[in-house]
Amino acid sequence: SYEVNMDRYWDGEAKPGGSFSYSGEIGNLDFLFSGQAVPRYDFNLSKENSVLGDYSPNDRVREERTREQTSYEYSMNLDYSISDSSSVRFNALTGLNDSDTDVDRWTTDLRPSPNPLEIEREALENGADNWEIGGDYEYNFANGNRFKILFITNESDDGQLRERFDVLVDSEEKNLFLDTFSQNQERIVRTSFNMDLLEGQDIEFGVERAQTILNSKLSLATNSSSGTPSADHGGLVPVAISNANSKVEEIRIEPFLVHNWTLNSRMSLESTVKYESSEIEQTGDVYNKRSFDFLKPKVDYRFNITPVLQLRGTIEKTVSQLSFRDFVAASDFNDNDSEVQAGNVQLRQEEAWQYDLNIEYRLPNDVGVVDASIFYYDLENVIERIDVSPSPTQLDSANGNIG
Repeated sequence: SYEVNMDRYWDGEAKPGGSFSYSGEIGNLDFLFSGQAVPRYDFNLSKENSVLGDYSPNDRVREERTREQTSYEYSMNLDYSISDSSSVRFNALTGLNDSDTDVDRWTTDLRPSPNPLEIEREALENGADNWEIGGDYEYNFANGNRFKILFITNESDDGQLRERFDVLVDSEEKNLFLDTFSQNQERIVRTSFNMDLLEGQDIEFGVERAQTILNSKLSLATNSSSGTPSADHGGLVPVAISNANSKVEEIRIEPFLVHNWTLNSRMSLESTVKYESSEIEQTGDVYNKRSFDFLKPKVDYRFNITPVLQLRGTIEKTVSQLSFRDFVAASDFNDNDSEVQAGNVQLRQEEAWQYDLNIEYRLPNDVGVVDASIFYYDLENVIERIDVSPSPTQLDSANGNIG
């Protein structure tokens, strides 16, 4: 099968796209190959008016942002039945998401009279690609037990170069150079075994091991009058950034046990216990190494009071997964005054005990559902923006734990 399309955008630009897939089977092998090209052209016009604390006019900003991008993705899926009791699957994909963005900005200062106009132009180059490979093997025993092992490995690379210019009467003057690169890698292996215990009861147990790596680099330069311009920084003066070059790596091991129990025809109980042990190490501009251990139980109880009325109660301990981008300095394309966001090497996982009680009533003739719930959450190490300003005149913030 194939599809061809054309998108027409607000500013009159037209971009083609399309997709194809080819599937079939050869003996015990099922296969699927597919690819797609998705136009992601974007033209955005924004207008901003700001006022001061006394409501007097401050400035007026008009910005036109044009992004040229087409995303390409190719994937493959293979499914092979080795025998009546065992099978194996393999899948892979790769993607390319390069894009260029042009920004034109007009800022009118409304405080003095006459109102001066400042014109800026930005050129943003973004190179991004990714790939992923995964697969699993499953074996079904004659007694109904099942063993499964799966793996996933992936990588995504994202590089961005931002250059900003003051537009003068007959020339341009560069005032900002911001070059960032990040590489994310992930490798996961998971095994599980399902078996029946007694009548109405079964368990699943296994272990998961994951390795996550982030390599991050950032270079910033401005047209400062103090310092030596560098050709490696677009001819501008380099600015020292804390935690600009870092590698963050986590090794996580998580054994788990799940018990399902059908108490009777109207009640069921699912109990889960997970134990997470992880080590996070950061090297580069800063060094930090920490270990974490969490016990994560969960109990899920369901009671069908009547065929149309169900009660459900859940108690669960959750632990959030950290974003490694919060550990390192990163670019901020949404703030023209800061350009860079600080990293936090001391960040730790957000934890929560969650208590949920839910009752659901199905209306006659399946015309709808009435649902009511009550919950109570007790959270620790909540992640929010915190003040990390080095001085009263150098303001900065980062994601941090607020308690």
